[in-house]
Amino acid sequence: MNPMSGVNITHSPYACIACRNSKRRCDKTYPRCTLCTQRQILCDYPYRRKERTRQMVDPEGDELMPVGSNTPLFNTPTERVRPGRYGISDPNISDILASRFLDPDFFYHLQLETPKVDVAIPKMVADYVGTIVDIQNISNTYFDSIHTWMPILSKKQFSSNLPNYLTHRKSELCLLVICMKLSSSLPTTAKTVLYRTAKQFYFEMESSGILSVAVLQAGVLIAIYELGHAIYPAAFLSVGQCARYAAALEIEKSITSQILDKLPWNEVEEQRRVWWSIIILDRYLNLCNPGRHLITPDPSPDSYLPADDQEWDTGESRPENSLTIGSSSGSYMGRFARFAQTAHLLSQALYTVAKEPATETTQLRRTLMALVNLSFMEGTMRQWAFCSQMAVCFSGILLLDYPGVLLDGENPIMEPLSVEAESSLNAAIEWISNFLTEMGGQKCERVSPFLLHFLYKATCIYAKLQRSTPQKSVSERITILKNTLRLLNHRWLAAGAYMSLLEKQEIMLLVQNS
Repeated sequence: MNPMSGVNITHSPYACIACRNSKRRCDKTYPRCTLCTQRQILCDYPYRRKERTRQMVDPEGDELMPVGSNTPLFNTPTERVRPGRYGISDPNISDILASRFLDPDFFYHLQLETPKVDVAIPKMVADYVGTIVDIQNISNTYFDSIHTWMPILSKKQFSSNLPNYLTHRKSELCLLVICMKLSSSLPTTAKTVLYRTAKQFYFEMESSGILSVAVLQAGVLIAIYELGHAIYPAAFLSVGQCARYAAALEIEKSITSQILDKLPWNEVEEQRRVWWSIIILDRYLNLCNPGRHLITPDPSPDSYLPADDQEWDTGESRPENSLTIGSSSGSYMGRFARFAQTAHLLSQALYTVAKEPATETTQLRRTLMALVNLSFMEGTMRQWAFCSQMAVCFSGILLLDYPGVLLDGENPIMEPLSVEAESSLNAAIEWISNFLTEMGGQKCERVSPFLLHFLYKATCIYAKLQRSTPQKSVSERITILKNTLRLLNHRWLAAGAYMSLLEKQEIMLLVQNS
């Protein structure tokens, strides 16, 4: 099976460097030509016939990163190709990795360690990463956007670990940085060259046998990009891939153990946050299909939540301050810990709707609404923007109220909204109205994609309510929600996909009623 079967195939205007050097006929298939794929060697394409400039241009029309004038950090020659690039050529390394999975008890009894595998850095990846100045700029953009609502990388750790990465783990650094750049980019089309390059390099790193938290973090960032820009089924499959990779690293143990053997606290916390991010993504993706099996198991009440975000970023968090899911809801928690709590409640909502739709859902709706109110108060006091956990709580409440299809031309009568659903919609509309006024049409880089499903579901509910009992106030709310989706489409292209769905539903209803 072609490892890039989920990626659009395009053609380069020039032959790849490997075919040119060996004087072979190249079919110019991007990202890897057929000959290089068959020979399992590195396939790089020049940006121009003569590489006099380092400015890269995306075929879709997006201008990509111009590499800085400083000396690049990664001068990896494209001709340096090792056999078995998509596997492990050294039989000793292959045997050690196999023993870790075939007989882990024996592996640890011998006190073996997972071998370090060197992976060649493709020239295109190195150019995207650029110089140390470029890395700093990429990280600053990332920490000011994605990190505010999905903090799985420590600011302090990232900066302090740069020398180690540059000395011993260059390929991991390149992968992480290009995925940081990808997740915080603002594309006009989803499957850009940057996306395909990052995805291809992630596949190469994973296939090489490297087991690293940095590779897993990069995988999560790719999944976030795919989710936010409606790249399916890739988004769904990527989250599953991350879950299996995390299981190979045994990262799920990080939320059940306060201190893991031979690991400093900051690494335990980083692993804990990555695992929670996978749990959150897994449950969010199932909002549209609650009957689908979750990939990750539900945490227990004794599972540890992420530490306070600000303390973790500054390196001041301590293991003794860790809280669990079962901790009092009034305990002081960071935003990401509240998000983790929301994911736990969302699991219950998904199971309720999938297995027993007739079950009384009042108590669960009230619990979700209580978390919304708590998050709102904390957000006001601590100057948080509209929280991802609030949007997901709203989505959970609406799911419990209306688990089925809202597009029903034969039965236009709208069931009454529950108290919690009505409160959710009112609170969200008030915030969204203020948000639109404050943004004034500007791009909103810091808004998370977790808001989009709620906007879509709320619009569907109001549309059916309007068909049942037409009201001017309802029509105005539909307009507000649609305008918000249009604005967010500048940040997340999934908003445009939801808008397209709404338009198709309106056309279908017109046909049904004609």
